[in-house]
Amino acid sequence: MLKYNHTASIQRVAYNPSTLQLASCSEVDFGLWTPDQKQVTKEKVISKITSCAWASDGSLLAIGMQNGMISIRDPMADEKQRIERKAPIWCMKFIPGLTNVKI
Repeated sequence: MLKYNHTASIQRVAYNPSTLQLASCSEVDFGLWTPDQKQVTKEKVISKITSCAWASDGSLLAIGMQNGMISIRDPMADEKQRIERKAPIWCMKFIPGLTNVKI
């Protein structure tokens, strides 16, 4: 269907069956793809991506980085929230059914 490359090694891939989006994350950027797209727009990040997770409804993508930052993105890749921690983010998961959770 489509082939696209990252300029650095891919670290994580996450598929969202709700929106049919595939997030591929590398050391320097991430891309969001759906079957109806002919090209993928990649977004640069400031640190190596170490984890990613989609919300169960497909409305948000969380990207965890080696520098301790978590970037919450919408399906258009726009950043909605940024969370900073003091250690790398190795694993994340959204909890289904929880809304309006403060971090």
